[in-house]
Amino acid sequence: RSRARTAGGGGVSLEVRAPRQAATSRADRDRLLESSCVSVATMERNMEVTAYCNCGKCCCWEHGLLVSPTHYLALSQQTRTLFPIPSLRLKRRRKNPYQDEKEQKTFIFDKYWTATTLRGCVYEGKTALGDLPKQARPGPLNARSLRKPLRLALRVALAPWCLLGRTGTIAADLDLYPFGTRMYVPGYGWGEVRDCGSAIKGPHRLDLFFNSHGEALKWGRRQCRVKVVRPNKEWIDRQVLVPGAVKGAVKGIDRAIQCLFGG
Repeated sequence: RSRARTAGGGGVSLEVRAPRQAATSRADRDRLLESSCVSVATMERNMEVTAYCNCGKCCCWEHGLLVSPTHYLALSQQTRTLFPIPSLRLKRRRKNPYQDEKEQKTFIFDKYWTATTLRGCVYEGKTALGDLPKQARPGPLNARSLRKPLRLALRVALAPWCLLGRTGTIAADLDLYPFGTRMYVPGYGWGEVRDCGSAIKGPHRLDLFFNSHGEALKWGRRQCRVKVVRPNKEWIDRQVLVPGAVKGAVKGIDRAIQCLFGG
């Protein structure tokens, strides 16, 4: 999916992420695969990890009022003045070329892309796999949760369905890290590659999803030692003599432990 990203240093970078383009040369991509050793099942590597959220600043979208099938009235604010003044501009509305036209819904008041090749298309806030992104959450017995007992108590009392840990959404170069690749980022927790972007290229670039713009700015851009586990390449998958049903059960137990202690 297209998206602008949040940069480090407490600021916002309008580096736009367009839909993933094909590699310029298959031979060049193969050489990159060999040199980066991404064919290894499980590994650790230093990566530049950037944060983003679903707000209009990070993702380059604006609210719009539908006035015709081909135009909408953009609602924005003039922030250069002393007091923000709402402004209205008539802009062209387009169909999403990467989505089936029958699946595209029309609402009178909606969000629209303001950048990338999807400019003027409806912004849905979904990943490249078509689901909503989510932030990683530590389990109730993780050290990060136990260090904040008040927040943990509020999770138990007000939102018990948020008590267990959760795997977050990661955007990466799909030619190197395909969908389903699991990664552990220190300070963030376990995440899974479910998104991509043209600004994320190479084996040392990742984007992490956060629920709020403030949390994304707090993370900014960091250098982290990331553990990478490729799809169906966990330690149990490499046991040739173990039946498939047993492998599935072991994975289920491992995920349950991560829901309690992970993060």
